[in-house]
Amino acid sequence: MFDRVVDERQAQRIEGARMAAQEDNFVVRTFPTPPQFRQRALSRAKSGRATAKPQVVGHEAFLKALENSGAPIEIWLESGVDCFIGKIKHSDKFTISLEARTRIEEGVAREMNGQTVVVFKHSIAYFIPLRRDEGSAIQKENQEEAAEE
Repeated sequence: MFDRVVDERQAQRIEGARMAAQEDNFVVRTFPTPPQFRQRALSRAKSGRATAKPQVVGHEAFLKALENSGAPIEIWLESGVDCFIGKIKHSDKFTISLEARTRIEEGVAREMNGQTVVVFKHSIAYFIPLRRDEGSAIQKENQEEAAEE
């Protein structure tokens, strides 16, 4: 626990120094790290624990693969009647940024024209990756109804 606090504080110092280098009139005073903390950091760096990145697994890995491929995705919200269709721009621990092309609200499709939408993951019921030429079933029904009229 204590090691994590020290690591976070050191990261804050580094980030502050980086930000100060970008600003002309911003001054940052850095304080030396006490010897007992410096020794722990060196021993962790030698063992490889400090440089190891956690592996992305589960739905995070799946979302990153969809983001990298640029494949369209259909995201249904907990309400059960709202849906967004688009490409993932970015995803993190709590949100998904979506370049939305369509929003389906209570069965009616509405064009979004690439507007960026941020969806909180706790509000997502499920998501479905689509093929590049595939649209939503509701969107297809609306197109068919419009063609019949």
